Amino acid sequence: MHVQPQLSLDDVFSNANAAVGGHPPQHAHGSERDELLTADEVADRLRMTRAWVYSETRAERIPHLRLGRYIRYRRAAIEDWIVEKESCHQPGLLAPAAEGRRSRFSTR
Repeated sequence: MHVQPQLSLDDVFSNANAAVGGHPPQHAHGSERDELLTADEVADRLRMTRAWVYSETRAERIPHLRLGRYIRYRRAAIEDWIVEKESCHQPGLLAPAAEGRRSRFSTR
């Protein structure tokens, strides 16, 4: 009787990372930036709702990976995306989507 060794979650995610990115599997000593996150974890990181994360994912506005029917987010890609979003907004300027939109506090 051959007994299969049980894989830890780290091993499973490392193997999923390898399959998606073509990198050799990394075990517990792998980089945190290579970690795959769930929508809930991304929502927590961004202080947004899970529904918002999925909406942005469907609209292709947030970096993500499809693993079968599952969606995951590479930590490094999310961190880079945040930096990109911050760098495209200059202080004192409205974001393009907000231009022309009246604030509910506006006195116009």
